[in-house]
This record gives sequence, structure tokens and C-alpha cells, in this order.
Amino acid sequence: MQKTSFVFWEDKLKQDALASYDPRIFLIRVVSHGIDTHALSDTDVDSINEQIAAISHILVRRKVRDFSSQREIINTLADAFCLCSIGLEYGSMGDLLKGAQLLLKNKIVKFFQIGNTLIDKLHRKATAVKEKSVLTLPQRDFLSMPDELELYSTLEKQFIAALLDENRMIIDHADMEIEINVPPQPIGTLADITIAEKMLDNLAFRAEYIHSLLTDGIDLEVVWNIPSKTGLDVEDNPSRKITQALIINLALHQQVKFRVEREDLAEFQSVYCDSADGKVSEATKNLLLKWIENYFKNRMLEFEENDESVKRYAVEYWKYCIEKLGRGK
Repeated sequence: MQKTSFVFWEDKLKQDALASYDPRIFLIRVVSHGIDTHALSDTDVDSINEQIAAISHILVRRKVRDFSSQREIINTLADAFCLCSIGLEYGSMGDLLKGAQLLLKNKIVKFFQIGNTLIDKLHRKATAVKEKSVLTLPQRDFLSMPDELELYSTLEKQFIAALLDENRMIIDHADMEIEINVPPQPIGTLADITIAEKMLDNLAFRAEYIHSLLTDGIDLEVVWNIPSKTGLDVEDNPSRKITQALIINLALHQQVKFRVEREDLAEFQSVYCDSADGKVSEATKNLLLKWIENYFKNRMLEFEENDESVKRYAVEYWKYCIEKLGRGK
């Protein structure tokens, strides 16, 4: 059999912008492996091409609003291809040989449906996380309306919007917070979905954690008017500001308080950070982590809650926030 390359986008849809494939895309690797091992014939590859072309044509007709927009068409075509690939990766558990066998036994539309189901599930989770993103603060007097505070950073809000709007991500790994802005990329693999789900879980836990604090001590002035020269202006992340203000006040004044004065961070770093490496001392870190752990233990008893996932997240988030309070962070 003549050795050929899998050139679906270039030959079938004439979209030069997609001629360079992401090497992570499972369907590309399966077909290339199938060609190399003679598991897939030229006829099989042509059939796969035609089936994906048919799915793509339907998806473009349904989703594209402006047919003069090449970008919108290309993104929709990429979505169709990636959904097929994700479904095949899920069905074959990432095994190239099994993937080729499944392509011979099933229509591509089955894998498109699986991929679409996985993305729909991700969208539902992103929507639920977005709905938790606002903290309603108590009224200050009978004339005032409750203040609303968004709990996620600008990058984190962009991440959710990218997932919901275009099936794209702006992160390449999940962490306690989104700190690095990377160019958006289509969700094309199960690994991408896993990363997105993990980050969404982190955001949901963080929102629940902040909602569980004594929020009557938080107000917009405290959150937004912390002087940037203190080092607490942390890329527009209210959750970290709230947490670090509480940490500093517990360490310096043994008080549950969310206001940080101009000199408080310098005093905290002077008293509680190691002079050699600038990190918060282990003794201080352990006392602070014990406080938040006990806080949630007592809260769970008070409200008869038995889910410890938020408590575990809160402890990990405090470790992260304490680390960022070290000198030079």
C-alpha cells in the first residue's frame, strides 16, 4: 500500500490555516499509525475523511453565524475534528491500535457524539462555577443595597469565558490560581478536558471557601483599597487579597480581620519570614494552617456538614497564599 499522510483539512476542506496539525490530536496519531502499520487502507482513510467532512458541513451550517468570517468557519471545523478525536480517545482509552480498530467498526459520528457529550458536561460545570463567582456582602445600613464582589481574577474569568464561548483554554495546567496567560488553544484532547475540569473544581472550592468565611467583615473598600505598594495587589485576585489580609491579621493581631494597613505586610515579613530565604517560618505556617483547619472543623459541626472537600481545599489554598506572602513573592 502506498504510504500517504492524513491530510483531511488540506484536501477536503481547503483550509490552509489548519494544515499544520497539533501532534497531540489523537485521531491524527491513530490514522497515521494505522497507515504505517497497514491497519488502515487508503479506502479506509478516504471513508474517514468523508465522514468527518459530512459532520463538519452540518456543524458549520448549524453554528456559523457569519459565513464571511473565515475565522469562525475554521474554528467550527476545528471543533468538529477535535470532538471526533476526543470521542475516539475516550472510547479507545488512548490506545492507537484499538483506536484504528474502532474506526473500522464504527461510524465517526459515534465518536463525535461522545466528544460532544464530554464538552457539554464541561460547559455545565463551567456555568455552575460562573454562577458561584459573586459574593453578596451584607448590607451596611437600611438605605444601602448589598455589595457584590467577584471572587475570580481577570484571567480566571477569561478562562471560564473561553470554555463557554469557543471551547478554548487559556491555561496549560491546573493550579491553585491562574497566574500565566497563554494563547488560547482549542480543547483537543482528554488531557485538556482533565486540566479544565480540575481548574473549575479549584475555582468552585475557592468560591465555597470564601462564602464560608465571616463575610460580614468584608467590604468592597477593604478588598479594593489595599495599597498596591504593599505587594498585596495580586493581579486583581480578590480571593487572595481577602485570604492574605486575614492571615496577616491573625499573625500580627490574633484577630479575624480583613483590613490590611499600609505597614502590615512589611511588619509581617519582618517578624515571620526567615531572613535568609524570605519564606514564612514553618512554625508560623503551621499555626495559620491549624487555624483554618479548626475553623472548618467547627463550621462543619455548627452546620452539620460532612463534606470535607472544601476544608481540604482551604488548607491547600492557605499554603499557597502563605507562600506568596514571603519576601520577594
